[in-house]
Amino acid sequence: AEGGEFRMSGLTWMDEEQCLAGGMKEAFEGQTIVFSEEVFEGDNVESVTDFASLRKALNAGCPVSIDGDILLTDYISFSVPVRISEGVTVRGTNYHDDTYGDSQFRMAVQTGGILLNEGTLENIYVESHSAVINKGLLIGMEPEGMTIPTLWFSEESALLNLGTVDADGCSRFLTDAVCVNLGTVNAYSLSMAGGDMVNFSSILLQGDRGILEADSGSRFRNG
Repeated sequence: AEGGEFRMSGLTWMDEEQCLAGGMKEAFEGQTIVFSEEVFEGDNVESVTDFASLRKALNAGCPVSIDGDILLTDYISFSVPVRISEGVTVRGTNYHDDTYGDSQFRMAVQTGGILLNEGTLENIYVESHSAVINKGLLIGMEPEGMTIPTLWFSEESALLNLGTVDADGCSRFLTDAVCVNLGTVNAYSLSMAGGDMVNFSSILLQGDRGILEADSGSRFRNG
């Protein structure tokens, strides 16, 4: 993958060493997100270790570094840079919704937001025109009775995976999204309804049928 260039509708990602080492640029139609890990080294970064301090820091609108295990007891959404540090686990508690049934509280990366995960994250919803860089472990589950997976990338969102995505508990987790995989993806099945997947590493489909579903408009590149 050295020295290559990958172009698609909604995202441009330059596959060069400096991009993976600390700086990368996601260019969306009508919007550009510029990201460098140096954003977490400034004096304005809020270090949080519990749910209350996380919510307060996100409301302040500054970059946030999650440096302690957090149990989500409500929905959290953000459009600022957020990092989950190495060794840290973020997961959600169960709740019941009269419309959707049983579910779990989760983090939502809103439009323009970016999440750098170096730890373990069990619950995430990624909105359009936002991105996740995973260097740790993303876990997706679909417990019995739940209609909404705990790991979900919506249309025109982006995932750069340098770690492990363990989504074999989900019937699907990518729809109309962009995924560049340089790590490991374990999934029940992979549904790309108009999405784009570039795989430079390992994808293991572990469902009963182990299907890769690529509808019209989807693009898949392997190797």
